Amino acid sequence: MKKMKTVTYKLNLIRPDLASGSLRLAFLTDLHNSENGPDNEDLLNAIREAGVDLILCGGDMLVGDVETPITIAKDLVLKLAADYPIYHALGNHEHRLKLYPHQYGPKYEEYKESLEQAGVIFLDNEQELITVRGIPLMISGYSLPKQAYTRVSRASLDASRINQELGAADRKVLNILLAHTPEYMPAYTNWGADLTLCGHFHGGIIRLGEHTGLITPNVKLFNGKCHGQYDFHSRITSGITEEYDSHIIVSAGLGEHTLPLRFHNPRELVIVEIEISKGEKENKIHGHSGKASGV
Repeated sequence: MKKMKTVTYKLNLIRPDLASGSLRLAFLTDLHNSENGPDNEDLLNAIREAGVDLILCGGDMLVGDVETPITIAKDLVLKLAADYPIYHALGNHEHRLKLYPHQYGPKYEEYKESLEQAGVIFLDNEQELITVRGIPLMISGYSLPKQAYTRVSRASLDASRINQELGAADRKVLNILLAHTPEYMPAYTNWGADLTLCGHFHGGIIRLGEHTGLITPNVKLFNGKCHGQYDFHSRITSGITEEYDSHIIVSAGLGEHTLPLRFHNPRELVIVEIEISKGEKENKIHGHSGKASGV
């Protein structure tokens, strides 16, 4: 059994247009039908102890092949759905099962339907507007095109492509974007996300510092987008120009696939504490800072 740890990120966001308040969420991604403790009890207990308001799933909870059952992932999410609101985006594995039922059978539909019956909201290029502790949240699940995951001739992506699927970001609410791969950070920040949650890279298999991993699933060496918090100052121009801070958190994931190895790179449950205030914030940025490139 591989070691799992809980990683907590604290974001202090200045939004004069929103009521002050706080919320806490759990981010689960890249389980790949793995277990953290028998029947995932270690993971379940860690989530319960964190006292979160909601749970966001970033995709690849399943394995997109013929042989691997959906039972472990389904049972975990069903147990959590009894106690928490859950919003579930698609990773490349769920997307693959959905696109090719003739090859993989009805596994994706069985998984989705069983969880929806328990109240889980699937966000497949969809959005859900909710209010948590008085804070209006737009949770968006962006399903990247399959070309985004290829090892060669990878698709390009900018904010206009996300606009085509999700529409323009509503900057009157707090925007949380679930986008499985961190490869396209400028597109996410320039679209208008206050917070983007990613996974996919599994921490780079072997972690080299906070952000860099040895190798990614698309066989890119020494990628600096493999893990941690990244902070940007972004700009939207649509009639009027608006500047804002945008944050991206990349999880090392809760399981493995293809290369079942980890070194200096434990599985992790991500907890995000968000504090909304109207005044000047303290400088508590501890991640990689940068400026998002143009749309």
